[in-house]
Amino acid sequence: MGCCLNSGIDRPRKPTQPQLTTKTSTSLLSIRSSTGQFFQKANFIKFFYGSLLEKYTIVKEIGHGKFGNVYLAWQKSTQLDRAIKSVSKSKVIPQTAHEIEILRQLDHPNIVKVIEVIEQPSILHIVMELCTGGELFDRIVKSKKLTEGVAAKYMEDLIQALSYCHSNGVAHRDLKPENIMFPNEESSDLKICDFGCAILMDSNKIIDKPVGTPYYVAPEVLSGEYNEKCDIWSCGVILYVMLSGRPPFHSKSKRDLLKLVQSGPLEFPERHWNCISRDAIDLIKHMIDRDVNRRYGTKEVLEHPWMSLAKEQLDIPLANQALNNLAGFQSQYRLQKATLFYISSQLVTYKETQSLAKSFKQLDVNNDGRLSKDEVINGFSQIEIKIPIQIDELMERCDIDGNGFIDYNEFITVTLNWEQSLSKQRLLAAFESYDKDHSGKITVNELKWLLDDGDEDTDYIWKEILEEVDLNGDGEIDFLEFEKMMTAMLKEKHFSNN
Repeated sequence: MGCCLNSGIDRPRKPTQPQLTTKTSTSLLSIRSSTGQFFQKANFIKFFYGSLLEKYTIVKEIGHGKFGNVYLAWQKSTQLDRAIKSVSKSKVIPQTAHEIEILRQLDHPNIVKVIEVIEQPSILHIVMELCTGGELFDRIVKSKKLTEGVAAKYMEDLIQALSYCHSNGVAHRDLKPENIMFPNEESSDLKICDFGCAILMDSNKIIDKPVGTPYYVAPEVLSGEYNEKCDIWSCGVILYVMLSGRPPFHSKSKRDLLKLVQSGPLEFPERHWNCISRDAIDLIKHMIDRDVNRRYGTKEVLEHPWMSLAKEQLDIPLANQALNNLAGFQSQYRLQKATLFYISSQLVTYKETQSLAKSFKQLDVNNDGRLSKDEVINGFSQIEIKIPIQIDELMERCDIDGNGFIDYNEFITVTLNWEQSLSKQRLLAAFESYDKDHSGKITVNELKWLLDDGDEDTDYIWKEILEEVDLNGDGEIDFLEFEKMMTAMLKEKHFSNN
């Protein structure tokens, strides 16, 4: 639950740490005032000040650390299991707030999602998606070491997630097998968690505070001058451990261990490495390289010949279904689109999105964690389907945040089989997320509270959005009006789920 080289997380000079307050704040989903089109900024993650037990039933403790504990909990409104990380505000509030802010912005299939944050006088509760498949560390211990094919699959997931993080200015700084989880026992799709040491980097900025875990920390971190490539070193150590069952640098003394990290030889003893390919060893040498300028970046790692063990051709049937759904996506109402996004980001299960996540990553040719217009065109050409509408119109329909790309959760929103996923229970949970005062009605102010970033005077837009679905003209939306709006898209074939 955090960094191990020091007592807390060292803060960057810019930007400043976000501060939690005792007031309920909002997500960063806002609207473009010129068109009234929604665009997503922070995945509907809300902050609440109040009782945890009003919303969750604690089942059991599943982890503990220096600053708090992790619990398995049951969310009453959705009937879903969640993981709750509870930390003492007096000890770690600045760095915890920083971790939350970073996780609010990240949107990738291999990064754990934050659901919401509940603040109490002395404790901060971070509600996250639950991963029940255990840690990568557990799988290594169970197998003693992994086959090259399995290790390559895990490394591809890890580096793709890092590529996305680094392209968005985020360095994790504490990658280790204990911070890598699996959604369930059967899954081989890993998720990076615990961004407690993560930092938002300035352009060309050198970071100068030592953080991390001794076995996996890069030598330049110990010297106090480093950049995001410290994560590549950590991944190289993880790969070394996956293939040999032991770390490249080891000592019973922490002091001696850190000396080995800084200047010890990188060795591949024959008795442990005689069955490992030369390509694997070559890649590790390029990742565990003390010369940061020579050390590979994420692009070089993914392009290394050994990583071809993890490469898969585009799954045509899966891509066919996903892209057909994408091409058929239409949202008649702006509130409808926002609600679909909320449900897909907060309420759908890993099982429902597993195949879509696979298609997304296969379509994401440059591994930046989002789909460009060219990548979408390329996907349609591979499955030999003609795009039914102009590509610019298609991108505009699917690009909910207006950044010119289809991000991961946008892709899930527009490709999900809503005929199966749009249940009444989920509609009730979504309705309750808007209905802040539990009156049974959604008002203009409640829409703005949930969906607006509050930077502009946009009341007139929210009134327009409400009026689109306010059938009886009373200035509010009740659940029947809300349900009718959401189910209308299925009757009107706004989604293709062939």
